[in-house]
Amino acid sequence: MYLNEFELIKRITHGVKISDGKLIQGVGDDCAVIAGESGIAQLLTTDALFEGIHFKKEWMIPRAIGRKALSVNISDIAAMGGKPLYYLVSVGIPKGMPDKDIENLFEGMAQVAMAYRMVLIGGDTCGSGNGLLLSLTVIGEVEHSRCVFRKGAKAGDAIFITGTLGEAALGLACLSNRLRNMEVRDFIKRHDDPIPRVLAGQWFSASGCVSSMIDVSDGLAADLMHIAEASGVGMRIGADKIPLSNEFKSCAGNCGKDPLMLALTGGEDYELAFTVSGGKTDLFEKMLRVVMPTFRHAVTRIGEVVEGSGVLAVDAHGANIPLHSLGFEHKF
Repeated sequence: MYLNEFELIKRITHGVKISDGKLIQGVGDDCAVIAGESGIAQLLTTDALFEGIHFKKEWMIPRAIGRKALSVNISDIAAMGGKPLYYLVSVGIPKGMPDKDIENLFEGMAQVAMAYRMVLIGGDTCGSGNGLLLSLTVIGEVEHSRCVFRKGAKAGDAIFITGTLGEAALGLACLSNRLRNMEVRDFIKRHDDPIPRVLAGQWFSASGCVSSMIDVSDGLAADLMHIAEASGVGMRIGADKIPLSNEFKSCAGNCGKDPLMLALTGGEDYELAFTVSGGKTDLFEKMLRVVMPTFRHAVTRIGEVVEGSGVLAVDAHGANIPLHSLGFEHKF
């Protein structure tokens, strides 16, 4: 009998404090949130990348692996509306890995860190008998009053996403099918080199309109389910509202993939999915039109929060679209 990662997390965290005097948010969100001085809260997150599970070295050069390892952690900070500040790196290095590859691995992280003015403050190095292993911890900050959690969505709220979805999963499919021509290059880049939406996340939190937020790492449906469970609500997605380019649909077809299912369940997009309070939606969209040029990516309204539970996707006629799986999950 298999145990998936979310069942395991529930088991090992049963009875663990979610909050106390200084712990604003523990287990159950993108970051732990700890109260700091002068109304500033600390954000802490950690994530690991294992060779053979999260990447293959024949698909990604060391610099790209390093870039992705830090970016996916920064994405958690973005999901809370925060600013990334510091990072720690623990790495398991397989025997025989060239010195230059190790240097390039850390150079990739340094490139991303420089873009966000982050500082490497520590970590650990050891040997690995089972491929390259990377575990990063990122520390950030946010004004306590502006921190956005997964909990907070209410029936009548609108659901939005940043950017486009499914392209990272399509890039992975292209790599699996050994497709590397010019037509698929951008999709592979979305898989190899995600861009955390830090600026957008900070603006959303400062707008005063956003009621909940999460980064899309496991797939849109799966991650909206996390918001739904934390908030005690249901989610209704209009599949016809999800932006799918003609190039994306064509390439997905060439790889034998359903483009809509890639967008709904593909994962590793590291976009933001968030809800806007029902009474503030018009105001939010007016303000959004002003700042959109600074984001350099789309922000799209795709559904609404409803009474009940779970995630439902419907077509343009309101018919239910079956979701055979919500997204990626590790099984043990």
